Amino acid sequence: MARNGKYEDLTGKTFGMLKVLGRDIGKTDISHSCFWICECQCRDKTIVSRRTSTLKCGNMSNCGCLNRERLIKQSDNLKKHGKTNNPLFHIWTGMRYRCYSSKSPLFPYYGGKGIRICDEWNDDFMSFYNWAISNGYEKGLTIDRIDYNGDYCPKNCRWITNAQQQQNKSNVPLYEYKGELFTTGQFEKFLNGPKRGYVLHRVKRGMTLEQIADEWTEQKEIETKYVPLKKYAEDNGITIVAARWKVKTGKLSVRNWKGHYYVRKE
Repeated sequence: MARNGKYEDLTGKTFGMLKVLGRDIGKTDISHSCFWICECQCRDKTIVSRRTSTLKCGNMSNCGCLNRERLIKQSDNLKKHGKTNNPLFHIWTGMRYRCYSSKSPLFPYYGGKGIRICDEWNDDFMSFYNWAISNGYEKGLTIDRIDYNGDYCPKNCRWITNAQQQQNKSNVPLYEYKGELFTTGQFEKFLNGPKRGYVLHRVKRGMTLEQIADEWTEQKEIETKYVPLKKYAEDNGITIVAARWKVKTGKLSVRNWKGHYYVRKE
């Protein structure tokens, strides 16, 4: 973990099947962990990115090559219950995403706050499904935690309507922009483009709606002349990790704006 710019240099070290090539300077997470670009010593020599703690504890000591059989088996198990298109399956995957994936825009307000899903539900969709059916679930209802700071578990969850959900959130704050009041969600629609959580995240950082609107406008202007590094990688048939490695080694010129890399359009 990097603190005040200090971190242990893992370049050249090997962890399991992963050899560290250098620091992944374009990536971090909510805890400001250091990430490292690694090359797996498997047949495909796959390049991946891993955080310091992950490498040291050995949780992911390969690129995934040793886990393919397990993932295939897991996929087969999901298909067995035949409910991947059921609304409850989407509710279940949504809970897991915001509680365990730092990529979710809602992660800071769920997983980032320590909210988890009980093992009974997290390990087995059918356990969650059976609880939902026997506890009043109907199409159109949403899952609600009785204790807002508590976990997702049978004792702390219930099914309510969207109207009740909004009533429970009647204390949502309003913010002023050019004489009008907006919730963060309404302002995202007003800006016409940001992903869910974009405005809320910045408001919590102390930004005004005027500052957020200016930032969004500037970002859109940049995107007319540049393409995100991820898009560049997709267009050129390489992984995002490999693209970041090209940036680090000086083989690709980019513009760094707000912590994101952009490549000038040709």
